[in-house]
Amino acid sequence: MVDILGLFGTNTDSSPKPGDEHCELGENVSSLPPEEYYGPVEYKRQLTSVKPERLTHLATQMQFRLTEGNGECRYIIGVNDDGSFFGLGKNQLNETLKTLNSMAKQLSAETTVIRKREISKDKFVMELLVRQTNEDSTNMDQRIAVLGNVDAGKSTLVGVLVNDELDNGRGRSRLQMFRHPHEMESGRTSSISIDLLMFDQNGNITEDQSSAAKNFEIWDLAGDSKYMKTTLYGLTSSKPGYVILIVSANKGIQGTTAEQLYAAYALALPVIVVVTKIDLVAPEGVSAQISKIEEFLSELPFNYVPVLADSTSKSSNLANAISENTKLVPIFTTSSVTGAGLELLRKFIYLLPTRAEDYQCGKDCEFLVSRYYQHEDFHNNETDYFVVEGRLQSGIILKGDELKIGPDDRGRFHSCSVLSIKQNNVTKQRLGAGHLATVKLRCKEKLVLRKGLHLVHNVPEVSLHFVAECAIFSISKKPKLRNIRVGQLMTAHVGNVRQTVRVEAIFINDERIPEVCPSESQSPGRVHS
Repeated sequence: MVDILGLFGTNTDSSPKPGDEHCELGENVSSLPPEEYYGPVEYKRQLTSVKPERLTHLATQMQFRLTEGNGECRYIIGVNDDGSFFGLGKNQLNETLKTLNSMAKQLSAETTVIRKREISKDKFVMELLVRQTNEDSTNMDQRIAVLGNVDAGKSTLVGVLVNDELDNGRGRSRLQMFRHPHEMESGRTSSISIDLLMFDQNGNITEDQSSAAKNFEIWDLAGDSKYMKTTLYGLTSSKPGYVILIVSANKGIQGTTAEQLYAAYALALPVIVVVTKIDLVAPEGVSAQISKIEEFLSELPFNYVPVLADSTSKSSNLANAISENTKLVPIFTTSSVTGAGLELLRKFIYLLPTRAEDYQCGKDCEFLVSRYYQHEDFHNNETDYFVVEGRLQSGIILKGDELKIGPDDRGRFHSCSVLSIKQNNVTKQRLGAGHLATVKLRCKEKLVLRKGLHLVHNVPEVSLHFVAECAIFSISKKPKLRNIRVGQLMTAHVGNVRQTVRVEAIFINDERIPEVCPSESQSPGRVHS
């Protein structure tokens, strides 16, 4: 992706800092890198007096950029292909915008102005976001996992973002996120809570699904160490595009924070750090806490580059860069009580690019079951249905489809029929790959429901043995927790499956080792389970 980070904003500090290449470079910047053939960024000098045949060609070009960006792309107008600034007058700018809107309309897409800069008197360059809005698109719903230590303010921040209402300082917002009575009593999340954050075309929070231009599934995960397995299950089953790591300003990095960060790195997920509760700490204390976080991130063996997102321009630049460079770690400061920093964080989330996923409607149907519900009198004539919740990994499901569900404890799949489909509490006739939904099924054979089931068209091969290539990440000081041994029982997290496995053999560099794979070994090994 081309680096457009120097186009907008002002930076009065000329001293170089880590991550400066991803910050504003000031008004003295007079050009950008040359336009790249591939990628979701397109330069246009101007689009005036465009003839119909030329408009068709331009629309095809926009479709290519949208495909490169998984349904999203950015246009920078007033810039030559070599990256030099040209600048447009107001009339030229308006006509170019009109042409871009006509191109987008042909592709069922919408345009949004992100930033506008005057490079000389009455000469402007502008950056626009183009996003496809057709209902068949499978990449509109993005997933963000929220991590952090217990009492860091995760559920409170999620409640404030989703409901667009500030907290009262006593945890009112988090009560709407909790699923169990004991969570309300203790104030601590012990399960997986999923909430929908919806934006309209202008980047404003909306509760109307019909007007939503971009949706984010916010997965609020537990921070207590005794619920770490649940947190890992949430990370692997949700397949998030981004991770928000919450750090409390008055307590700093504690408990499971480092372990969760290791898990995010192991899954190659971009990390965004949000410092909460800044209303409880003096400004000097907040600055000191940010310095500690930057030092902590820099000391990790992951080559992280922490960058403080303290302006609209800088946060927009980081949003555009983070999906291509997972080493970048934006840092935001917020307060769920006063609202400080929340608008900047919302705008950043809205501008996050759609990450490439392997969800494809053209492949065979594969629906991963994460939860299930059934009637007490299941298998009676009038109650022989059940409901499964999960994500469609690939393919398409239609109401009335005949599918297979399994495997059971013998590796068998059972026939079932689709009675209805619901997505975000809205009844659907069709479900496309990549979406989270509930599906009502009827299965006349006796079936023991459990998490980890698959709903498919074609029965896949089932096996009790597999080979995994793995590397050891451990921050424990106990030697027993820093090794893998033959015969050891471990918990494997693979997508929506969480299963105990036994290590049968270990290979390093294709050589079988007798018993132990130590964490000191830097070479990835293959484990037979």
